[in-house]
Amino acid sequence: MQTSATAQAPTSAASQDLVGVLVILIKPSNKQDKQRYDQLQQLRRKHDQAFSRWLPHITLIPPFTLANPSKIEDSNSILDELIKIHELKLSQIAEAALQVCAKHETHSLLIDQVSTFPLRKYTNVHLRPFPTNFQDKSTRGSWQAVNGSSSQDKDADHSSRRIVGLQTELADAVTPLLRPSANTTSGDGSSSGKDQKDRSSRRKENVFKPHVSVGQSTSSKATWQLCRSAEKVLSGDSKAGEQSHGLLCDIDSVQLMIKQKGQEGPYHIHKQLLLSQR
Repeated sequence: MQTSATAQAPTSAASQDLVGVLVILIKPSNKQDKQRYDQLQQLRRKHDQAFSRWLPHITLIPPFTLANPSKIEDSNSILDELIKIHELKLSQIAEAALQVCAKHETHSLLIDQVSTFPLRKYTNVHLRPFPTNFQDKSTRGSWQAVNGSSSQDKDADHSSRRIVGLQTELADAVTPLLRPSANTTSGDGSSSGKDQKDRSSRRKENVFKPHVSVGQSTSSKATWQLCRSAEKVLSGDSKAGEQSHGLLCDIDSVQLMIKQKGQEGPYHIHKQLLLSQR
């Protein structure tokens, strides 16, 4: 994955709009986790249509488009020009996200489940941390039962609790900036009542379930086989002294990534937003 804007050959499907997204790129915690990460990449290379665009990641804010009102003549530097055109908006998004990140500490996340969700043309197979939905009362209750208490030691908490909190605050901070034309604050700079209701409604409709895509399948048999392969990645060799199951990741930053809409090739890291180091 490229980390800076570079010239790319234009494609017929590419537009002159800019696409942005906020993600967490997966960072393995130790040597064993790196081995499992590499095995995941081998699996993704075979089964994930987005392999060339992404490293393993968790999407926090889905892709959004920043439209370009004018035509860029020099096709060799379209991305650089788009960054200049949208410099103010990108800076606003990065600053809002950075303020949220500064309030959240670095931590570890254990990705230890394999799951799927159906889409129109295929089934997405992915890895997830536990639990995947804190809005579900039964899930929340069983998580607390497994961990003994909801106020357990932070350093021992490898669940999705903290990444869910991070995503919720990022969505509240960044989403208003993505609206084409809306006054999202009242006269004193605070959020309006309508805006707060809109946020609550969005949360109920789009519950955040952190996941790392493994690949796509188009039949029940292929889905089962890909899930089995993903389970083997999480189980590893199970040697003595090794973490028994799952991929432990260091969560220490959020990436604002961009690319020209419709352009082939990888997203670029535009800004690296660090979490608090305690």
